[in-house]
Amino acid sequence: MKIKVCIAGATGWAGSALSRGVATDPELELVAGISRKAKGQNLSELLGLETAPVPVYETASEALNAVNCDVFVEFTQPDSAKTNVMTAIRKGVHVVIGTSGLTDADYNAIAALADEHKVAVLAVGNFAITAVLLQKFSEMAAKY
Repeated sequence: MKIKVCIAGATGWAGSALSRGVATDPELELVAGISRKAKGQNLSELLGLETAPVPVYETASEALNAVNCDVFVEFTQPDSAKTNVMTAIRKGVHVVIGTSGLTDADYNAIAALADEHKVAVLAVGNFAITAVLLQKFSEMAAKY
């Protein structure tokens, strides 16, 4: 059974790369994208994916009310990230946060709500920078 994934910020720089990766992974199924600019469109067509149509919604609430997903990936802006994450947690969906800029108070509130709803949250802000650094460190270490 595939893990169903919804991506907030699906048409942005990092989100579109992640959407492509999810769409090509045999263990994952991209079931929805969230993008204010692309709402109502087909993410598969927008990104040139060879998958079934993937609807794009304007908000996390709209997406999570329309589709069932196992994992919600947050890759938007700090001003909307907390709301999106809290919405997903309240729906009982596990969350990966790739957005940077959330405060300690935000993370504390997210952790408390996640505990209450018994869902997992993985916070990896600055994910793109971290991935590039890990790649560089691996290249450096490979010399030895």
